[in-house]
Order: sequence, then structure tokens, then C-alpha cells
Amino acid sequence: MVTFVGKQANFGCALQQITELEHAAVEAYITATQMLKSTAYKRRLKMFQHDHKRQIEDLSNLLYQNNLEVPQNPYNAKELFAKGKVLLATLISDETILRALESSETDIDTAYKRLSIRAD
Repeated sequence: MVTFVGKQANFGCALQQITELEHAAVEAYITATQMLKSTAYKRRLKMFQHDHKRQIEDLSNLLYQNNLEVPQNPYNAKELFAKGKVLLATLISDETILRALESSETDIDTAYKRLSIRAD
């Protein structure tokens, strides 16, 4: 999925959108962990899931401190797309599941890079 998060004119809106991407990532990792065969992969993905939860907490605190609405519900189009990629990948192999997650990670990284170079 190609993300447009980070291109919003309003910085607060961009933070809200990246928080939604983080929620979607958590849901995708939960789904992947349930579908993977490898316990080593499952263990590693739980660590990544924890990192995304921490990011949600940090972003939520930042939004709250700036009197902006904090996204609470991870169920949106981004989450469905991320989770859907993982579910489709389960039809093939653990490696395919990991590639689907990598695609979501690329979107999140792109969004953070865009936010980091903003001048506002």
C-alpha cells in the first residue's frame, strides 16, 4: 500500500493519521502471529507489535497534550487493508506473511520520514 500519511497540510492531522497506521500495524501483527507456523517468528513479531503499541502511546500523549483528538479505534480502511494482506499471505507461507508485514512497515517508515522533514 502506498501511503499519503505525512503529506497532510495540518501537522496534527498527519499525527492522527500516523497513529491510525500504528493501530493498523498492531492489528496486522496480531493476525500474523496467529497465522505463522514458526515460533521464532511469532516471538519476534510480538516484539515488533509491542514497539508499535509504544508508538501509539507516545503519539496519543502528544496529540492529547496539544488538545487534538486521539484515534482510539484501529478499525478503519488502513487496518482492514493491512490485515487483509496478512490473511491472504497465510495461504502461502511464513515468508509471504513476513513480506506482507514488511510492506506495511515501509508505509509507516515513509510517513515518519515525511513528518520529520516538515518545517511547521
